[in-house]
Amino acid sequence: QYGWINLSSALAADRVLFNSAYHREGLLREVTRVLALMPDHVPGGLQERIGERSAVFPVGIDFELHREVLRGPRKPNRVPVGDWNHRWEYDKGPELMVEAFAKLRERGVDFQAVVCGQAFKKKPEEFQALREILGDRLLHAGFFPDGRRYLEALLQADVVLSTARHDFFGVSIVEALYMGCLPILPDALSYPEIIPPALHGKFLYDGVRELHEKLARVLARPPVEHRAELQAAVARFDWRSLAPDLDQIVDETFSSGRR
Repeated sequence: QYGWINLSSALAADRVLFNSAYHREGLLREVTRVLALMPDHVPGGLQERIGERSAVFPVGIDFELHREVLRGPRKPNRVPVGDWNHRWEYDKGPELMVEAFAKLRERGVDFQAVVCGQAFKKKPEEFQALREILGDRLLHAGFFPDGRRYLEALLQADVVLSTARHDFFGVSIVEALYMGCLPILPDALSYPEIIPPALHGKFLYDGVRELHEKLARVLARPPVEHRAELQAAVARFDWRSLAPDLDQIVDETFSSGRR
């Protein structure tokens, strides 16, 4: 049902904007698969038609509060802090996060953890084990209702971790990088588009084993020399920069679109 809604919406539109190239390529790839389910009367060229009228436009973020919090000092941590900041749902891979932190303990890595994000009535069982596994290493677990406190937690974290299986853009990761966190992210989804290509080998992982190795390495000795480069890379998602571009796209679409 949702596939058909997306397909018909894209065909009805004059302009289709996707959050990331990963998002765009995923829909165009799935068009062929979905149409293959139709027994007959399959219209031709739909993938090409959508591709021609589509482009990538990232999610805009209002960084005003972020900049205000950044005026405060980043205090060096005696013990490195790792942050996981996603919705508490299965598509964000919580069991991989819990396993990664457990492996750090087994290896004797000295660290502390902040696990934040929106939780719902039904949440994955893995979160119940966090306290038992991490003990006093777990500085915080749960949602920050106050945005400033959330950003202050990011400011004091050394590393932001993603174990997501699904992410069309990655707002929480972009926010963490803007606040100065160093990333450990899957070499998949939209993340290679966010991280500068020269830093992929240092901060993107392929598979669980590489996740554990890179997370341990970066927490043990955070490569802070890359912090400014990562902050600059995600600053391009500031609405102050993106809003004029979106205005232009809307104006051009109105001028050239179907009446």
